[in-house]
Amino acid sequence: MGDIEHEAKIEVSLSDYEQLKKTADQYANLHKALLEYMGYEEEFLITRPGFKRMTKEELITIIFEQRSVIRKLIGDLEASKREEHIRFLDTLYMNRIY
Repeated sequence: MGDIEHEAKIEVSLSDYEQLKKTADQYANLHKALLEYMGYEEEFLITRPGFKRMTKEELITIIFEQRSVIRKLIGDLEASKREEHIRFLDTLYMNRIY
């Protein structure tokens, strides 16, 4: 016997596969949004030209994903830190230049 790799295969219904694919895509998008929000690594940051190439629908999706990440992160904080961060976000958004 040589070094033959065997790939395990399973059978699932098409609807289960589609649900799994949808869930995996949602996870990947939220993971990307979290890394983008944190500025974790340069390769995860979307550049200004990258944003300009996106459709309006893609930009809206990114905004909602980042809002979801912010809500989750702030919701997980202890009460005093939560209030501190909410005040910071209020200041940030109130002083935004359009």
